[in-house]
Amino acid sequence: MKHAMSDAKVLVATDNADDARQIQKQLTADFAKVQLSTDSDRFLQDFERYAPDVLLLAFDHLDKAQRYYLGLYRHGGSLQQHPHRTVILCGRDEVQEVFELCKQAYFDDYVLYWPQSHDGPRLAMSLWIACREMAATRTDVPQPAELYAHAHHVGELDRLIDREIDAAGQQAPTTPGGAAVDAWARHLKEVIEPARAGTRLLAARIRQIRPVVMVVEDDEFARMLVGRALDPLAWETTFAVDGATALTQMRRHRPDVILMDIHLPGLDGVALTQRLKASPHLAAIPIVMMTGDASKTALLSSMEAGAADFVVKPFTRESLTGKLQAVLSR
Repeated sequence: MKHAMSDAKVLVATDNADDARQIQKQLTADFAKVQLSTDSDRFLQDFERYAPDVLLLAFDHLDKAQRYYLGLYRHGGSLQQHPHRTVILCGRDEVQEVFELCKQAYFDDYVLYWPQSHDGPRLAMSLWIACREMAATRTDVPQPAELYAHAHHVGELDRLIDREIDAAGQQAPTTPGGAAVDAWARHLKEVIEPARAGTRLLAARIRQIRPVVMVVEDDEFARMLVGRALDPLAWETTFAVDGATALTQMRRHRPDVILMDIHLPGLDGVALTQRLKASPHLAAIPIVMMTGDASKTALLSSMEAGAADFVVKPFTRESLTGKLQAVLSR
């Protein structure tokens, strides 16, 4: 694990070449792959070409770092195509503001760097933690939604086996050699029962995992209603007020299902769905659209964008949870 994290790709973005070389020299003892991006005309190309695991924003002012990151967001969906963690360097007078931005998940971590503190290893430690988080969210690890769907299929298979064996036993008396068929069916059921018991136990434990639902809704009252409708013992719920916030949060925590309003400020629900489906890392997340407009045009545009299903407002708790469970089980 240590070797894998030390091999993580780090991109240092700044408009000051001297700062970039100083930081690169500081990091090379712990990280083998540190790339510099100092040409403002090539910021986007450098990010897309290098696809870093950790992006270090080493600008001398916070507004420069924000403009840089906003530029990545606006052009080509680069942030969604390349999952990564962000660490931002700041000065003493910007610590509180950067702290608030990290709390809101606009950035992942910050390091007080100007003037340099006595804690020299702090920067490397922050990057090390970011690499550890990236390793823990690898896309080849089964997600809760995938496990939930498998648990559903195991339950269906278990019921199918019971039904077929019982049917064979019931038909046995009416067929030649029926006693032998009945004995075989009973024996088969006894032989496979220990394995079935194990799969039932595993399925039951998987069902105890609370799937994460991201609710993308700009209306505060609507968010409150959805929050009340989703049983906290069955669902873990996160909220985003618009598309930009949702995309930022998904860099850190991948939801199992998204419940999204069609009408959002800025990037609307249909456009956001299209962007998510275009990302290899996020395309598999099922999306259930919420709309107060039950017109055929609105629903058709949602489904064509890649939504798995939709609910029409106002909805009941049963209809909402039923839709979410259905898309997770597919």
